[in-house]
Amino acid sequence: MTFLHQVKQTMDLRFHLVKKIGTPSHTRLSFSFPFRRLMLAGLMLAIPMGNQGCGKAATPPLAKVSGVISLDGKPLTAGTVQFIPDKEMGTAGRMAVGTIQSNGHYELTSVKPGDGAQVGHHIVVIQAFETAPPVTETEPPPPRALIPLKYTDPDTSELRAEVKKGTRNEISFDLK
Repeated sequence: MTFLHQVKQTMDLRFHLVKKIGTPSHTRLSFSFPFRRLMLAGLMLAIPMGNQGCGKAATPPLAKVSGVISLDGKPLTAGTVQFIPDKEMGTAGRMAVGTIQSNGHYELTSVKPGDGAQVGHHIVVIQAFETAPPVTETEPPPPRALIPLKYTDPDTSELRAEVKKGTRNEISFDLK
């Protein structure tokens, strides 16, 4: 008989309600001995594992980051900015993202809106595409980039930034 078959057999109808003597309105749950032994073993394994998840996970320090993105001196009116931790410079962790407003201004978010980016060195990626008109064909045309494509890919973007602790980081980029 396999272990799983034994467990199933033990659990099948092994617990039942038994009336307490002298108090017909109260009931208690009664389990067979093999089932209690299995429950105890499960609890013994679960208690040490349960402590692993208690408490807050260590979040790397964040600092506020904002700035203006422009192309040839004129503010971009739409798009996104991404600060990707640069592992080669010793920064690892969560990426921060910001939306470019109509005046070119952005503010980064990692966990909560406006909380900034992780302290350290980052590769900066900017994506800005023209909104495509409604399509009447079966396959829409690819969106037209508003900036040079090299800035849209972390492997080709030459934009870098260092986020410093304890200060509001104003980091602006004028793309060419």
